[in-house]
Amino acid sequence: MKDFLFFVCFILIFFLGYSISSWSLITTDNQVSWNYNSDGSLVNGSVSGDGSDLWTWQLLRDVTNFGVWKIFGQVDPIDGTDAYSVVAFILTILFVAISNVLLLNVLIALFNVTIQNVQMQSHRIWRYQRFLLVYEYNNKPPLPPPFNTIYYLYRIIRYIIEKIQYYRQKHRHVACEISMDSIGLSEQKIREEFKTSDEMQRESAIADDYWSYILKHGKKDQVEVAIQNIERRLHDLQEQIHDIISQGSNYGQEWLVSNV
Repeated sequence: MKDFLFFVCFILIFFLGYSISSWSLITTDNQVSWNYNSDGSLVNGSVSGDGSDLWTWQLLRDVTNFGVWKIFGQVDPIDGTDAYSVVAFILTILFVAISNVLLLNVLIALFNVTIQNVQMQSHRIWRYQRFLLVYEYNNKPPLPPPFNTIYYLYRIIRYIIEKIQYYRQKHRHVACEISMDSIGLSEQKIREEFKTSDEMQRESAIADDYWSYILKHGKKDQVEVAIQNIERRLHDLQEQIHDIISQGSNYGQEWLVSNV
């Protein structure tokens, strides 16, 4: 409807312009009297009835009827050989060409575009309706009422089981992260133990060197004091190692208990 109104407004411009101008040219001899001299020069012109009886409702009907039939190709011969008839004939050719060849083709093209848009929109609406129908059929319980209550109970139980499995997997993931952290801590503790063993070897080497030095110089008292200091340090190191091992075993037992 929008395209049709656009076409009507567009063709009315050509229709009114052609109808009024052509009808006024054709009926000029009936409305205006021209007076010429013997040599053919124009003397004056007079309007019949002083122009008082030129407007009638029949005139409006004749103008409209004259232009409308030209749109459908019904062109009557225009009598007369004066300039007015020639100009009206040329205007008729132009109007028929524009109205039939151009404007009607434009209207057909507009309707074609509108039909394509309507078809595309209807296709989208049809696909959407089909999706709703398929979705509704997919979610429909396989059991008829009142047995569909069993199906809904099954869906609820299944949902609960899926949630439980999800939380278990999440807990396992957290436990794996804790185990990786514990492995990292155990590696760090082993490195510390190796470090302490290296320190013990260094201290024992220092003690041997010091013992040899004392034996050479005959300082027995100092040797005994040094030996006591070394033994005390070794005892402290052994206690530290024992504490580290006991802490690691306690942490491993706690981790196993939490996993169980």
